[in-house]
Amino acid sequence: MKNKSGIQFNIIKEEEAKNFLTYNTYYFKIKPYIRNKIINKERNSACSDLIVKYRNNFAIWNIVEVLSFSDFTKLYKMYYDKYETKGSMEKYLWSVRFLRNAAAHNNCLLNSLKIPYSKRITPSKEIINYVSKIDGISRNSRNKKMKNPVIHDFVVTLFVFYNVVTSKKIK
Repeated sequence: MKNKSGIQFNIIKEEEAKNFLTYNTYYFKIKPYIRNKIINKERNSACSDLIVKYRNNFAIWNIVEVLSFSDFTKLYKMYYDKYETKGSMEKYLWSVRFLRNAAAHNNCLLNSLKIPYSKRITPSKEIINYVSKIDGISRNSRNKKMKNPVIHDFVVTLFVFYNVVTSKKIK
């Protein structure tokens, strides 16, 4: 069956093709984006041997190994946008990324633990519930400490780790 443009649809109907292209454009953007990021690292990164070894046959764990954390979060978001599965930690990745970048780039995190804080954080109900299960911390103390951005982001990182990692041995 040909449409008025002369394109023949043998495998799927024209309407199905339109829907696929409308709702899956991010997939077509992310694939070359990730490929280009990996190719750029091939010549000048600590991952170059891994990239050369798996150049045309990357498994997902190879890709995660060579992507920057920022690019990994984009891949993570794409996955959960596409498959809409339960358990996405996407809303917490900003906190994880901030803490990871601060530690990786030698920012003075300990100095940020003092009062007064320059920023106020309002933790989500999920994070408040997670922290409330820790014995020995009063509600008042918990609420006060969780307003500190560094403490908040550290707790969020632990929360994400606890919910993403399934191996009891690693936990």
